[in-house]
Amino acid sequence: MALLTAVRNLAPARKLHRDSDVSPANTALTLTTPSGRPRKLIHCALQYSAGPTHSGAQVNMRLALGPLLLLDGSGANAQQYLYRPASELIIFDDDQFELVAPAGGAGITSTLAIYTEVL
Repeated sequence: MALLTAVRNLAPARKLHRDSDVSPANTALTLTTPSGRPRKLIHCALQYSAGPTHSGAQVNMRLALGPLLLLDGSGANAQQYLYRPASELIIFDDDQFELVAPAGGAGITSTLAIYTEVL
């Protein structure tokens, strides 16, 4: 499937973005926010269509300087996963947030979404 982005205007000069995608059956999927503007992470959500068999989803921060930083991970075989940062998490315009969903098993799809505020 293709990356979908929805934008909602909040208070003046604030925009909430939802980047989302759906995987084909039994296929791993990585969802990455676009670069180009600083962003604040609101939350990341993942839902499998049925009880999956996987090693665990991950939320990462991909820095333009090179490193990939693990922010959080789900337990193995979790059908639903929601990550909300404990404190404000803002990235520069050339960095990205990433949600990684392993393949879930035969006939199982995954739906991923990353909610950010573009600053």
